[in-house]
Amino acid sequence: MKIQLFTKRLINLYNSLFKTKRANSAAYALIMLLSSAFSFLKFFILGSILSKNDFGQYTYLNLIIQYGTPIISLGILEGLSRRFPIMLGEKKNEQAIQFRNACLGCIILLSLSILILGTVTAAFIEKILDTVLIPYVFLSILEMVAFVLFWFGLRELRSRLQLLTYSIINFSRTTLDLLFTVLFATYFGVLGILSSEIIILFIFALIIFNTLLPNIRISLKLTREILSTAKEGIVITFGSILANTGLSGDQIVLGYFLPKSEYAVYSIHMLLAKAALIITNILYQYVTPYILRLYGECKRYRSILNYLDRISLIFLSLGTLGFFIFPNILMFLYKQFFANYTINQYLLMTIYIGIIFQIVNLFPIAIIAVGKLWLRVGIQVIVCLFVLSFTYLSINSSLNHNLINVVGLVFLGGRLLDCSLSFITTRWIIRSVD
Repeated sequence: MKIQLFTKRLINLYNSLFKTKRANSAAYALIMLLSSAFSFLKFFILGSILSKNDFGQYTYLNLIIQYGTPIISLGILEGLSRRFPIMLGEKKNEQAIQFRNACLGCIILLSLSILILGTVTAAFIEKILDTVLIPYVFLSILEMVAFVLFWFGLRELRSRLQLLTYSIINFSRTTLDLLFTVLFATYFGVLGILSSEIIILFIFALIIFNTLLPNIRISLKLTREILSTAKEGIVITFGSILANTGLSGDQIVLGYFLPKSEYAVYSIHMLLAKAALIITNILYQYVTPYILRLYGECKRYRSILNYLDRISLIFLSLGTLGFFIFPNILMFLYKQFFANYTINQYLLMTIYIGIIFQIVNLFPIAIIAVGKLWLRVGIQVIVCLFVLSFTYLSINSSLNHNLINVVGLVFLGGRLLDCSLSFITTRWIIRSVD
């Protein structure tokens, strides 16, 4: 009860300080940027204190967790994240809460089933291959479950446009995650890192459920609407998996074919892309609820497109200006933290250009909002095939003495292709329905 009271008072204090919409948005952006900086710093510190082999192993497990988290709820969370704000926009508040409670019960049941099944499968494979698998598989799946529950609560705050509260919770989690992860990594290695991340995620999920969500309870009613949402969510999840593959396909292929110590060199450079992913997430969490509620309220397609165009143009301009500033700052930071790595400035510049296109590509939000989910999947299939095939060809070509530079160009090409196709598709959709 004391934790609940403290949390409510802290959030009320912040909300009273930032009453206007502009001040609220500015505070959200600032707090989320601080969260991003702490997440970025976490990888920098882990890269400096872990061995190359351990850091390569952790980044690869982190990649698997990133992929597995959308799958663990079998699409229900993703479908709910689209439908819930639309229902609020349609003024169906009571139905939205009942629907949310039913989705929560199904997600918990599915998550526990997958956790048990995955652990048993790992035990069977471990016995056959005579290698250590169970702790890594168990903790990886458990972290996926923790992430799903944490994001379940956090996304409802987002859907209700409580973005300042959303940012405060996320900042608090990121801060504790940085402190405890570094501490656990020092004494317990990779398994310690996973354990600390899991504990912190569960703590904040409980805080959100007990303090910030109205009428939260677990319901195990499997309705036709949930099945419909799951089908919709599976398509969104499939698109998200493909999007992650298009974004990380170069790392997946390199991580499979290269020794972990060599893969760690490329991973160090790709920390810049991880930072960009955090910034992209900030934008998505800010823009998505407005777009979905706008769609639920009035179906104004042209207004949705104009809103996305303005934001994309602003960040494209900022990214272009930053091209003359950030590379030198990045080189300085990399040399300070990673003295035992050879830093490739050309690769950093290539990745930077790629992430500009990654950040400004907000157009998939409109594609998902209007329900054209399979078009988004089609775009990601094209991007994935491009990234995976060209990365594989790069490894087996005569240019492999400059392998990471070539793969960096593949990353850039994938981001440019995704942005271009999404931009064109969004305009085609708006013209066909408006």
